[in-house]
Amino acid sequence: MAIFFSPGADLSAYAALGVAQTFTAPQRGSISAIGAVSAGTTTLDFATSNHFSLSLPAGGSVTLANPSNLTAGQSGCVVITQNSGTAATVAYGSAWKFQSGAPTISTTLSSVNVIAYFVESATRITAQLLTNTIS
Repeated sequence: MAIFFSPGADLSAYAALGVAQTFTAPQRGSISAIGAVSAGTTTLDFATSNHFSLSLPAGGSVTLANPSNLTAGQSGCVVITQNSGTAATVAYGSAWKFQSGAPTISTTLSSVNVIAYFVESATRITAQLLTNTIS
């Protein structure tokens, strides 16, 4: 689909590629709800969104595998909600890099944990876990 503008049209209300810009209103990304996951491996698709939410299964172990479609410079958050029955655990694929090794999420039932991340390359995601952000 092509978009055409009249010569001399005021394009100041449109974002442009390849130039520095200042936005005067909030820019928001949607949250891709993964929903309740099963015990096992979950692979996030970083082409879908920058922000994700997932609910952990009762008493299982979930591995956040290396996401697909990593693009250097992407950043966002993964909101992980602990279930209300029996706490689950989370492990991480090799691309996830945390300051002091793989962190442990809160096992407080119904707690919310947030992983803030920045994609450095197709094989490296620098991340920080904020545990039990809501109790």
